[in-house]
Amino acid sequence: MNIWTNKTASLLAATGLGLAVLIAGGCEKKQSESISDAVKKTTSDAAKATETAAKDAVDATKEAAEKVEDKVADAWKDAQKQLVDGAQPKLDALNAQIETMKQKVAGLGAETKPAAQGAVAEIEKQYDTVAAQFTKLKNATSDNFNAMGTEFGNQLDKLIALVKDASTKFGLGA
Repeated sequence: MNIWTNKTASLLAATGLGLAVLIAGGCEKKQSESISDAVKKTTSDAAKATETAAKDAVDATKEAAEKVEDKVADAWKDAQKQLVDGAQPKLDALNAQIETMKQKVAGLGAETKPAAQGAVAEIEKQYDTVAAQFTKLKNATSDNFNAMGTEFGNQLDKLIALVKDASTKFGLGA
């Protein structure tokens, strides 16, 4: 082989080697870009999945909270209904007892009549307070039901004590 052919062969070999390096480098770069893209896609998909899972968890928590709120609302409404339904007959009976007491006061002697009239007037005033408290209790909300129920109970107990005391003291019982 002559020198020219060796140079040509060497040039062709170098060119081929250069092309091979460029192709390999390009493939490596392309493969790197493809791995990088895959990592980015996987990260993006994971972020989206996490966001979706978090949103689903928040939605589930909201639904659970609404169910609890509904149960609490139902529970206090049931308690309110029980208290109102239980108190109404007591109030009706007390009102009838007060009317009976007023009739009996009319038949009392001059010595006890003024004191008995004062006691019955106090009882009527307390009955009006209890009746007003009862109306508020029927319209109570979950926010104020417990306090109103307690106040109603206290006022009712006071009324019952006044009726019992007047009945015993002045002989006005049924």
